[in-house]
Amino acid sequence: MLNSGAPTGSAGTAAEAIASAGFTGTITPEDDTEGLGEGYTETTVLYGADRADTAAAVAEAIGATSAIESADVTASEFAVVVILKTAVG
Repeated sequence: MLNSGAPTGSAGTAAEAIASAGFTGTITPEDDTEGLGEGYTETTVLYGADRADTAAAVAEAIGATSAIESADVTASEFAVVVILKTAVG
């Protein structure tokens, strides 16, 4: 959960929305200090191979309209990475 231009606190709000939707596991809200969200213009859920269903459910929970499969996410420890560009809810 990376806040990449959304108002302060948006990552925490999005993490709460995802948890409220029934997702378990680690949901870590943080600022995008490395600039990973550069180039994205809307809140986007990046997902690993075979995680399209998970990405769709996360996108629905936070109101995102974009989900993209990412080799970087597949190679990471994460099922999905959310790039937040706008406030949630």
